[in-house]
Parts: sequence; C-alpha cells; structure tokens
Amino acid sequence: MSVYEAWDYAPTGKVLSLGAQAVGVASDSIRVQGLDNVLLESTVASIGTNVVLRVEGSLDDTNWFNLDAAGIDTTVTANGIIAMLAELEKVIPFVRLFWISSSGGSPTVAGKATMS
Repeated sequence: MSVYEAWDYAPTGKVLSLGAQAVGVASDSIRVQGLDNVLLESTVASIGTNVVLRVEGSLDDTNWFNLDAAGIDTTVTANGIIAMLAELEKVIPFVRLFWISSSGGSPTVAGKATMS
C-alpha cells in the first residue's frame, strides 16, 4: 500500500484519486497531519442490496480505527456518489477509506479525496 502526502494536494485544491477498491480491502492511506478536514468521496455502481464503507484514522499508519465517534459505518443502498467528512482537528496523521462488505450484485467502489 502507498501513502499519499496530503500537502501535495491540499494547498492546490487538487483531488486525489484513490482508485477502484475491492471488498474487504482499504484504500492507500493519506498522511494528513496538520489538516483540519478530509472529504472522502466514494462512487458506488452496480449495487445489489448494499455496500458498507468506513472512514478510518491511524496514529501510526498500521493500527486503524473508525473515525465515526459512535463507531457507525456508512451503509449505501443505491448507486451514486457518497461524501464522508473526516474532521481531524489537526490531530490524526493518517486516514483511509475501507470497503467493509457488500450484499448482492457486483458492486464497484472508487474513492477520491480532497483536503483542507
């Protein structure tokens, strides 16, 4: 897995493509230390019943945890674009998108990120 440097993208407003993902596999991580927010966008297509996604954070790029304060994952039930905001408060140094599971169909998920 690669580590993207957010500072290569944040000051310019460029969008970082995380590419297509596979179920049960996380995206490459993004080093975001010192940033306030990361907006992760997932494009979901060919969905059957649902796709479950999670935005994760890490202090060391090895051990990962759910960034949702309540520990709730995002369940997507229709094709489209889903936006998930990670409010980092300049504390969490790494983030990634994790495609946890899917049910029915042959869904695809592709991720993008923008930082501020």
